[in-house]
Amino acid sequence: MKQKISFRKIVAPMRGILASPLLYRIVRFGLAALFIYAGVSKLLDPKAFARAISSYGIVPEVILPFVAVGLPLLETVAGMGLLLDIRGSLSVISGLLGLFVFVLGFGILKDMNVDCGCFGADDLIMHAGLRLALYRDLALIGIVVPYLYLSRRTRQYSRHNRFFRKEVEPRDKGKYASYLSFPPRACPRPDRGRESRVLKDLDSGSSPE
Repeated sequence: MKQKISFRKIVAPMRGILASPLLYRIVRFGLAALFIYAGVSKLLDPKAFARAISSYGIVPEVILPFVAVGLPLLETVAGMGLLLDIRGSLSVISGLLGLFVFVLGFGILKDMNVDCGCFGADDLIMHAGLRLALYRDLALIGIVVPYLYLSRRTRQYSRHNRFFRKEVEPRDKGKYASYLSFPPRACPRPDRGRESRVLKDLDSGSSPE
């Protein structure tokens, strides 16, 4: 006889991992440190990073100096924001990772022997470096970033449930029971008979019940 596998038993360990504050902080600090290091290392030598960008042939020469400074600065600021858990910083990092994946994929498809430029011009040199950088960014955008998003949602949901059980239920359990039950209970229908009797009494001049 086959035993029925409970869906809750399967989901419970995953929910525990997503709801872990310690694991969330470790992953968040690691991703933030990676972006801060990458941004600062490029800001220390913007000319070398500009040469690495120019070798891809995507950015026009006119705006190349602005990109060579602005992109590492954005990486650094987004990393600091994620380190402090500021709202919107993870979205910026997700966008940057998507941009990096596009550029690295373009370089691989064109079979370019160029510097990756991910952590400065001296890091991950030549075509093999592009592939390693692409795999790393795909892992970040496909595993790490979704984990951070889901962990935030899971912990917010858990906090909301704890607040409701402690604060709302003891005081207003009966008041909100019909709204919070599943499936929700229908609201009581009005007494149409009594309403018609009241209208007749008003028309006849007598006082209603």
